[in-house]
Amino acid sequence: MKDLAQLARLPKLSLLTLKSLSEESGAFNSSTSPTVEFQSLSELSISYPSKISPLGFLEACRFPVLKSFAMFCENPTSLAFLGVLVEHCRPALLKSLRFYVSPRDLPPDGAIDTADLLALLRFQALTYFSLNLISYEANINDTFLKEMSQAWPQLQELHIEAPNRSPMFTLAGLIPLASNCRHLTSLSISLDGQDPPSPHVGGSYRGTRNFCLQELRLYSSSPIRTHEGVTTFLSNTFPGLQRIELSSSWDYVVSVGHRRAITPDLTKWEQVAKSLRVMANARNDRNDRDRHSTLSL
Repeated sequence: MKDLAQLARLPKLSLLTLKSLSEESGAFNSSTSPTVEFQSLSELSISYPSKISPLGFLEACRFPVLKSFAMFCENPTSLAFLGVLVEHCRPALLKSLRFYVSPRDLPPDGAIDTADLLALLRFQALTYFSLNLISYEANINDTFLKEMSQAWPQLQELHIEAPNRSPMFTLAGLIPLASNCRHLTSLSISLDGQDPPSPHVGGSYRGTRNFCLQELRLYSSSPIRTHEGVTTFLSNTFPGLQRIELSSSWDYVVSVGHRRAITPDLTKWEQVAKSLRVMANARNDRNDRDRHSTLSL
């Protein structure tokens, strides 16, 4: 605690990375420990090993100008510390959140309470959010995606990964994201592409467009039935989408020895990606011709 207090007094300390914290370093008691305030710290990254909770550390510290927070956790039994993070920094200033949750030993239920994540919705100035759940289940679905999109209108990058788990989001779940997060440029998720929504079901999605999204990264747990309907939906909802990247997890899932096996889902997503590239090139050519015609006049 004394060492942290000395660090906090450094007048130009703007970046702090804490790695391999011991059990003793996690044993803070906010009721007995004096509060440590990092007045100049704008970026904080911490790593907690197995069975150590960051709760005590965060309860004992204040971060009044924090703009970026990253955490690597092993075996968290709870994400309740997220509520403490919200209370001990200024939500209006925080722009970037990164969480990497990886178990050393799979917890008994292998699940994370999504209710703990709701505390993050108070960070309404977020432009970057990344959540990587290794071997954990989390009830992160279209409803939660809608709540995130409403809370984070300035979001530019969203990355949510849960390898080898069932898809968390559907194509219909992307509609509020396109509507509310107009600045979104990059998206990484597991997506259920089996049932593309009709333009006339639940209101026309043709009026809901995000022109900024350029990159979509899909993880291997992304089923798809036909590529035509998915291509139509994505091209209408995200007209600026130029590239679909199939995560390296595809290679892990479909590899056979040293050769890559081709699965139906992989092939269909590649067809979607190819169709979108062709449409983007045609659109760019048309814009170039229109621009040239205007200059000629």
